[in-house]
Amino acid sequence: MAMGASEVQQAVENIYSFVPTLVLKSAILLNIPDIIANAGPNASLTLAQVAEKLPTKTPNLHCLSLILKYLSLRSLFVQTQTGENPRDAQYSLTDSAKRFYVRKNNPGSLVPLLLMLTHLVLMAPWQHLHECVLQDCNAFEKAHGKDLWAYEKDDPAVNDVFNNSMSTITILLIGKILSDYDGFKDVKILVDVGGGKGTALAHIVKAYPHIHGLQW
Repeated sequence: MAMGASEVQQAVENIYSFVPTLVLKSAILLNIPDIIANAGPNASLTLAQVAEKLPTKTPNLHCLSLILKYLSLRSLFVQTQTGENPRDAQYSLTDSAKRFYVRKNNPGSLVPLLLMLTHLVLMAPWQHLHECVLQDCNAFEKAHGKDLWAYEKDDPAVNDVFNNSMSTITILLIGKILSDYDGFKDVKILVDVGGGKGTALAHIVKAYPHIHGLQW
């Protein structure tokens, strides 16, 4: 049976589905969303204007252009062509990019989650997923020789990446929890056990100032 072009395209897209996340990570590590956001609420910058804000005097403009164009095709940036020269194109942020991928003064940013999930330490276990089927093993332990909590205890940098991500998720969810659940109103002392940076506890105590919060 002959395959249609759309079927082949879908199959190939499934294989390349990791690309958007890693290209976005590159833009985040280059601080591009913040560079554009810092230029103003509706700023639109050229390739050269973005490049001059990077922490190098000799950026690869071709590579930078590919990143910006690709993320524009993914509807994370908006590309506007202002002249015949491709380098005259300007780039602005979509509302989604402003909300989720700008880091500065943005407690709802999903950047910490992205940086955790794409961290090499956290990505390595996925290479062992098939072994979990064959051997009933723990993928993280298979990759690193110890479980996640033991690894984080020995590696403060990874622990920090993980806790920042958990704080981000907490910030996204805690407002809904506090608006729908009133079980804290009669609580006098609240102990947060294993709560990372204490983000949830801080929000609960702020909403219910009579609570004495303790982090363990």
